[in-house]
Amino acid sequence: MGRTCFARGPCATRGRTAKLGPKSMALQRTTLRAPLPHAKQVRPIEHLAPRLPSVQWLGSVVGVGWLGWHQWVPGAVVGLGGLARGGGGWVGWVGSVSWASSSRGQSVASAQRPAPSAQRPGNAGANPPSQQPASSTICQNTLSARPGSGATTAGIGLWGGGGGDGVRGMRGGGRVEWGSVPVGVRGRFEEWFGEGVVRAVTQVGGFSPGVAARVWGESGRCVFVKGVSGGINAVSPVFHRREAVIAARLPARVSAPGLLWVDDDGDWVVLVFEDVDGWVPGVGEWGRVQGALDELAEVGTPCPVEVPRFQDDGFQGWRSLAGDPVLTGRLDGWCRANVERFAELESGWAAAVAGDSLVHGDLRADNILLTEERVYFVDWPHAAKGAPWADLVFLAPSWTARGGPPAAELWAGSGWKVDRDALNAVVAAVAGYFAHSALLPPPPGLPTLREFQRAQAGPALEWLRQGVGS
Repeated sequence: MGRTCFARGPCATRGRTAKLGPKSMALQRTTLRAPLPHAKQVRPIEHLAPRLPSVQWLGSVVGVGWLGWHQWVPGAVVGLGGLARGGGGWVGWVGSVSWASSSRGQSVASAQRPAPSAQRPGNAGANPPSQQPASSTICQNTLSARPGSGATTAGIGLWGGGGGDGVRGMRGGGRVEWGSVPVGVRGRFEEWFGEGVVRAVTQVGGFSPGVAARVWGESGRCVFVKGVSGGINAVSPVFHRREAVIAARLPARVSAPGLLWVDDDGDWVVLVFEDVDGWVPGVGEWGRVQGALDELAEVGTPCPVEVPRFQDDGFQGWRSLAGDPVLTGRLDGWCRANVERFAELESGWAAAVAGDSLVHGDLRADNILLTEERVYFVDWPHAAKGAPWADLVFLAPSWTARGGPPAAELWAGSGWKVDRDALNAVVAAVAGYFAHSALLPPPPGLPTLREFQRAQAGPALEWLRQGVGS
């Protein structure tokens, strides 16, 4: 396969084409914007977490308890677990994974990008066969508010709360450092960039393997680079190629970083975006996020770009579970008793979410960046045409899992009026997606993906329980 290069140069003007490969074209938006200073930048003190000792200050938690055997992952403790209480929050234990949270709604380490389920949010790699067991039972929905939380969170064998940001701190797949990217790929980038690279900072959060870095040139100019090869994960290049097509079509009125350059040599696929010097929103910044969702629904209706409609095969978790007695046996009693019921309900999700609006399709907190002036939505490979309220349903469980209000409460506060059966079908689809995916072995290069999906399954299942009754 010949190398394909799409480019919008550093000083691009309308219609200008960068001659960098056998196949080139300018990337244009309705209004071309100057490159901004898409970065997943942590807030100041949070990046220090990996250097701190095992039992330490956890956000604003003051006090200690026992943690048993454990290993630090920024924002999480992996091990036997334990319990600590302090002046500002608590540390919970769950057997295999526990995390610290703070009443300030901020974790010790900010994961700049976590992701949704099986092959999506984390859609980063193909799911291995279900016969390879993953740990823990799913659907333990006895959710209760923890002291100081103001919200119910977690479930499915994993709990969190305390108003904190537990899942926000989870690292995703193995990142490739910029210096480990093949020399030819880096050389083509510098040819387009017009200057040498003097600094590259890997963005460690998220659930796509490969390189994801803020890259600075000799002039001080900064861009965000993401790339992956089929050798790292066979599926990820497909998503990068899909995102390149969609991002190039997004008009400027859609709040997303501009795509500047794409390079595809048949193995490595590299996308370069405008750098957004921002942060992943905290739980207390929901108001800004909800406002941005409303704006996206407005500017995205009718859908301004050519994207596919949602297809039924996007969410088939309950139907997959219904056909897999091994995985079904690892569900709790309530889920097992309702698998067939939920499979039937889930089968109507695509019709329920039909519409003519642009839908991001993979919204989680880690796919949102805030600056002082604007809210950006990043990572668009799953964009589709559908109902304008769909993104809120996709986003709500991850927000709850981070210590936010229950998903049903977030929905109630949005003002959307949707047929109850239609909403239940979509919630069932999301809950089934997470519940099924969390039981699978991790995809190549994404060791923590299933824990992240398990953390979102709890709030989604509780929302489903409230919608359909016990």
